[in-house]
Amino acid sequence: MLIDTHTHIYGVEYDADRDAVISAACQAGVGYMVMPNVDLTSLPLLVETHRSYPDRTAMALGLHPTSVEADYAEQLRQLRQYIAESSEAIVAIGEVGLDFYWDRTYVDEQQKALIEQVGWATELDLPVILHVRSALDETIDLLISHFAPEKLRGVFHCFEGEETQLHRILDHLPLMMIGVNGNVTYKRSRTARLLSQIPLDKMILETDAPYLAPIPQRGKRNEPAYLVHTASYVADQIGISLESLAKHTTSNAIRLFSLDLLLSNS
Repeated sequence: MLIDTHTHIYGVEYDADRDAVISAACQAGVGYMVMPNVDLTSLPLLVETHRSYPDRTAMALGLHPTSVEADYAEQLRQLRQYIAESSEAIVAIGEVGLDFYWDRTYVDEQQKALIEQVGWATELDLPVILHVRSALDETIDLLISHFAPEKLRGVFHCFEGEETQLHRILDHLPLMMIGVNGNVTYKRSRTARLLSQIPLDKMILETDAPYLAPIPQRGKRNEPAYLVHTASYVADQIGISLESLAKHTTSNAIRLFSLDLLLSNS
């Protein structure tokens, strides 16, 4: 079995065929999906989808960095209240992070929001799902300077950093994993050239559906079933069988998100 550790199948893009998408995932061998939140508007959709498919999905809650604006403190207050009062299991804080790709209007607010939410993760003993774009060194610096490495576990979602950045993470944030996405199959992917340097016990697989569909589905709406294409590509690149890669990455996901109890009850 494969686990899609990052998918947004609760989004409106799947309203017409969500049942079929989840069925196709299961038929492809993708038996479980972790769904990270984006902001307060996505939260009801996330919760509704999880309640409709409790045996196939898990929830992560957080405020996406591109949703961080002047009112971020109030959004965080409401999210933290929901986490405290939720009757459903929450397996991670995310997705959270820094994203300076489009603009830097809310740099300070993004940094403060990230520190607060990673603080929740350490307080609640949950992993953190990090969205980082055009801000990887800043994110690594912030995490190292504010948190004890033995208290911080999680994943750098959709990792597309340089070799030196990868090794900074591996050396200084030893409980963090590397999320490998469909864009690893693209011709210009930096991560594709680094796959052999990612330890197998630090790698998890994800789709980020509906975005970043892997080759040969590039350009289409992504979905969890397509994780098989990413897994096949990664296994081929590092010279192991698909079965071996699935065993390692699924074990990593279960360990990181504490899914063993959830899966045993599904």
